Parts: sequence; C-alpha cells; structure tokens
Amino acid sequence: MVIIFFYNLEVINNSKLFVTTQTAERVYKAIKDNAEIKVALSVDDTSDLFWIPQELILFNNCSINRKIHVDLKSNSNFVLAESTIFGRTAMGETLEKGFFNDNWKINLNGKLIHAEALSLTDNIKDKLSSIACTQNGVAICNIFIYGENLLSKENTLTNALKNSETILSSHSKWNDKILIRIVSKNAAELELIKKKIISYLSENNLPKVWNS
Repeated sequence: MVIIFFYNLEVINNSKLFVTTQTAERVYKAIKDNAEIKVALSVDDTSDLFWIPQELILFNNCSINRKIHVDLKSNSNFVLAESTIFGRTAMGETLEKGFFNDNWKINLNGKLIHAEALSLTDNIKDKLSSIACTQNGVAICNIFIYGENLLSKENTLTNALKNSETILSSHSKWNDKILIRIVSKNAAELELIKKKIISYLSENNLPKVWNS
C-alpha cells in the first residue's frame, strides 16, 4: 500500500496566509512501496502565500516521492522555503542509503516559470560527498520568491546569507523571481539562516511554532 499525503491550498480574496508544520517532518525506513507527498498551491492576483514547512529529515532506507505544483498570478506574492536534512544529524546519524525524488513546478498565469528536480537513490552518502552535489553537506535549503512586494527586499536578504567552513549560500534574481540556495554541514546553522530570511520577508510575522 502506498502512503500519500496530499496538501491542496487555494489562497484568494486579498488573503495573506502562512502555512507551516508543527515540527520537522520525518521519513523513516520504507517496508515496501514509496511514500508520496503531493502539494498543490494556488495564489490569486490579490493574495500572499508563505509555504514554509519545517525541515524534512530523511532516515536510512527512506523511500519517498514529493511533487510540488504551484499556480501563481501576475500580482501574487509567494514564498516557498523547503529544507532537507540527510539523517538525524543532531544524534550523529547520517543518511547512508535510500530513495528521495523531489520535483517542483511553478506556473505563472498557466505558464511554467520555474522547475526543480532532485533525485537521490541507493548510496546517497557517496553522492552527497561529491563537490558537484553538497561536498559532504548534511542539509540543503531552497527558497523561491516571487512578487513585487517581496522582490524589493533583495538587498536586505543578502544580510542573512553567509559563507564559512560549514555553510555555503547564494542567491540569483532573474525573470522577476529570486532563488536562494543553502548547503550546510551543520543542519542547525542552516535552519537559523532560513528563519532569518523568512523573518525579513514576512516583516517578523513568523508562525509561533518557529519561535519555540
């Protein structure tokens, strides 16, 4: 039996919505079939949506497919922030093997403006060690930003981005969107940067669970 979690949100009528999770999402060892997460988000011309779940933690021999589909309008304001941690790093555990397939499609007025695809299978630890992947990083975060009200904050966002021996972060702005990528060898440090970025974007209106 395939286990499916389905989220379907439509934000309309001059609404401003923050959607998060109460705690980290955890994907444990699979017995047989892949689990699936399907996310469908829609934001009309008058509304704002912050899709900001807490981190997704992958455990050894996990097996999961995730699909995120977003429909925006020209005057929507939208933030999607997803972070993934490879193993329970706080307990000294790292992800050795498993299956993680992640696909995003973001449409504007019915046309594709951004896509993300990540596929990690079999010996994930070896793949993460590659310089072309995370170079032994244990956590990643991708943040997608769209909308006039949010793009104006680009200069402020750069104050939160940092590079060190344990963390690498950068951003790009093109075609009226911003994409931030963070790779870290310290999951807790990555989450602090993610929180700071969302705080800037939301003008400190973070969900209560993010302050616990």
